[in-house]
Amino acid sequence: MYRHVDEVDGGPVLASRLADRVTEEDFAALSDEMDARIRDHGSVRLFVEFDGIPRPELEALDDDLRLWRRYSDDIYRYAIVGEGRLLAWATDVADRLTGVEVQFFDREAREEAADWVGEGIAA
Repeated sequence: MYRHVDEVDGGPVLASRLADRVTEEDFAALSDEMDARIRDHGSVRLFVEFDGIPRPELEALDDDLRLWRRYSDDIYRYAIVGEGRLLAWATDVADRLTGVEVQFFDREAREEAADWVGEGIAA
């Protein structure tokens, strides 16, 4: 399930919380939000907080890959907040394989993640 994180969301920063299950509808909603931020700000900065380890539905896996291909040039920074070595490892892989600056933050460093993703935005 996809929900906004209102205390971080705003301007070019799209902040969301994803539950364990990630659906095609979640990817569609995220894609629509990204389109709007890119149109309004020229790029998007993502702050995504995971509740547990994300498990995309089988039908949603293709959407996940399509999202990366479609938006990789438009994502300025991507902060991933969660717990577990698997999520940290996946973040490291994404950082190395894409042109996007992706960084993992433990839940305890949530505020640091919000500061990092919003760094340099004019107030």
